[in-house]
Amino acid sequence: MKYYYINIQVDFNTSREMKPLPNSNKPWKSVGYFQSFFCTEESKDKAKQLVHQYFIENEVEPSNCHIKYDRVAWMRYLTKLDDLKQSAETGLTQEMFDNRNKIGIWYSGEKQYYVSEDDFAAEMISDHYEEYDNIEEELDDEFWGSYEGQCQGCDNYGPVDDLMLCNECSAKLDRDLIRQREWDSSASAYGLSNETREKLRNDVMKKYGKELELIAPTRKNNKNKNKSKHRKKKK
Repeated sequence: MKYYYINIQVDFNTSREMKPLPNSNKPWKSVGYFQSFFCTEESKDKAKQLVHQYFIENEVEPSNCHIKYDRVAWMRYLTKLDDLKQSAETGLTQEMFDNRNKIGIWYSGEKQYYVSEDDFAAEMISDHYEEYDNIEEELDDEFWGSYEGQCQGCDNYGPVDDLMLCNECSAKLDRDLIRQREWDSSASAYGLSNETREKLRNDVMKKYGKELELIAPTRKNNKNKNKSKHRKKKK
């Protein structure tokens, strides 16, 4: 069974007024939100379609939004809830996990709304943060923070990304996705032209080889190899 972690970014065409936060008494404007999903499906494309349908059914104004799939990944070695223990998702229950083999979405995270960089900068200045020199860098830290945990690729403990991979394994995964031409899932290939993507793929295989480094080969390929061996023995 394959499990997919899908994260979407939804940008509003027009900013929305939000209710005051617990530590504030004034409303604020959001320009979009992030939301994560855990899916059980036969393929990445079907899982993405499932999430897209969820977005259409649950978004107030889907026609006034722009949706982007930021990360799509196969969560390997998922056998117990503790495998997701280091995840930032806090609403995941044992019951949800136990029912994960049913086709569909078995976890949807809360919407994480965000403001524009200009609004964020204005808020920081109004709160007298005079030593705030690099707003863009601070925003990246706020939205894409790293975690301490066990890497799902090499089992080493240390800084990991949102996919629970260390820097080295994250780079291996990205190269594997490029080898398999899964452009939408690769951070390096995202937004590139087809010609540039193929050049990137050739460069990766020339420098690091053609064999997959992190993603396990499919069973179908293994069966074909076994059949070829039997044929050779018969001859």
